[in-house]
Amino acid sequence: MLFISSICSSQVDEVLHAIYIEDFKTAEIKIEKMQSANTAELCILENYLHFTTTGTPLKKCSTIAKRDDVFYLLSELNTALHLFYGEGNGFKAYLKLKETLEFEKKELKSQFLEKLVLKEILLFFANNYSFAGSNSYEPFLKKYGNLAESTLEKGFYLVFKLRLQQRYSPKISNEVLNISSKAQTLLETHKLDKLYGRYLSYKAYNYTNNINIPDSSLYYSTKAISYLREKPGIHNKERLAAASLTAARALIDLKKPDSAIITIEKAPLHLVNGYLLENLLGFKYYFKWLAFEEKKQVDSVLKYKLLFYEHDYKLKIEENTKNIANFDEIYKTNELRKDNRNNLIIFLTVSILSLLFFILIYKNISKKRKIAEQERALEIQKKERILKDQELATIDAMISGQEKERQLLASDLHDSVGATLAAAKLQFHHLSKNRDKGPQTDELFEKTSKLLDDAYAEIRSMAHVKNSGVIAKNSLLPAVQKLAKNASGINGLLIEVEDFGLEERLENTLEISVFRIIQELVTNIIKHSGATLASIAINQYKDSLNIIVEDNGKGFKINSIHSKDGMGLYSLEKRVEHMEGSFEVDSSLGRGTTVIIDIPL
Repeated sequence: MLFISSICSSQVDEVLHAIYIEDFKTAEIKIEKMQSANTAELCILENYLHFTTTGTPLKKCSTIAKRDDVFYLLSELNTALHLFYGEGNGFKAYLKLKETLEFEKKELKSQFLEKLVLKEILLFFANNYSFAGSNSYEPFLKKYGNLAESTLEKGFYLVFKLRLQQRYSPKISNEVLNISSKAQTLLETHKLDKLYGRYLSYKAYNYTNNINIPDSSLYYSTKAISYLREKPGIHNKERLAAASLTAARALIDLKKPDSAIITIEKAPLHLVNGYLLENLLGFKYYFKWLAFEEKKQVDSVLKYKLLFYEHDYKLKIEENTKNIANFDEIYKTNELRKDNRNNLIIFLTVSILSLLFFILIYKNISKKRKIAEQERALEIQKKERILKDQELATIDAMISGQEKERQLLASDLHDSVGATLAAAKLQFHHLSKNRDKGPQTDELFEKTSKLLDDAYAEIRSMAHVKNSGVIAKNSLLPAVQKLAKNASGINGLLIEVEDFGLEERLENTLEISVFRIIQELVTNIIKHSGATLASIAINQYKDSLNIIVEDNGKGFKINSIHSKDGMGLYSLEKRVEHMEGSFEVDSSLGRGTTVIIDIPL
């Protein structure tokens, strides 16, 4: 191997060998010991290490003239890797990789460097989508297999063969299953952990895309993630992110869309960049589309469906633009010009047609998106109108309920207290005319005093029933218990209160609203039911409040709830609906009444 300047051949050999076997830490340490070496050559070496670990160059290096040494080969290799990982230009990268391999064979003639370049070519095919359906990788794979000597190299060969058969063969075959079995045996026997995670991710891919057994896919992708999580190198990072997305796809197939969405969000796509990231983003959008479709969330389905198509359209446009720009350069390549001229013409035609096709698709997607956005806006307006109508109806019902309560109070005052006070007034008037008539006067005083006591008792009783009150220092339960105690005894009625889970206070406005509803139901029982026994059950659960009010009264026909003589139940139902709760009434003549209320917390 030729070398120049202060970096000796053995130093370069050691660094490249460490990179080749993916011992990146050792390569980094050895490069650090070369800091006094030629800056341009050291930069090339550092960039190659950085490409293999991150997919990006570390710094911009000075261009070196063509010469017969390893640094020129690495410089050309870096250019090819930048074309692929950085620019996503598969065809230019492929041509540059082929040129680099030809340069090595012609000028350097090193079996190790040939294997190094072949490995980069096979990694290119393993991660590239531009050659789908092509068998262009086969001569490179065959050559690498012939040169493979160590157990690790044989492991590389089998893993590459498995991946490339997956990527470029339209259907799974017995040969692929046989390769998978051989690779597993070799990797497990020799404990080749640095390749085992990649192998598991490819196996998971088989179970998702070719064999369609989601349980096995989830098992192997989860296992791959555990192996790949701490492994350095851009290809291990890409496999880690891909295995996470494969696991998400398996979860979708297993009808677990929520777990799939979480897995997609946790997929470490930040570890990759450039061309590799763009490909994985497409899968991310597609799998989110499928997950939300499983959840029947139409808005999210539309969102990720559009993101997927727009992303795919962008990649296709970029790819076809690059293909057309590359045509002249490809045509000038002697081998392709002589042997594949017709293929190039077909390729160019297909590229242009594909470009037109995707332009039409994009216009169609844009049109559908505008229609969907218009429909969504109309739906929002419709929902807002319905909510506004419901709010107005609730307000009307509440006002109606308050007005009815006032009318009932006025009626009570007129029929009961008013009559008593009118009688007391007559007695007082009669007393004023007979104040000097001895015993008769005393009797009139006693009757008048009795009437005033009766009026006071009636007002006090009404106040207790109508306004027991949820005051700040007391919670809902004590207020309801007080209401039941004050109402018990009226018309021979006994009211019992049961509770469950009311250890903590509710929000104050909710307590007041619930109390007023229970108060109205108790008033209905007293006024209309003729019941002798009633019960109030209040149960607080984690996310709801349940209230059951029952009596053994005469009951009523359930269809009268919405009528004007429905005892105020309609206004109560609207109040509960305003709190996003449910209100159910069960009653029939002669069998009492049960009211069940559920209010979310």
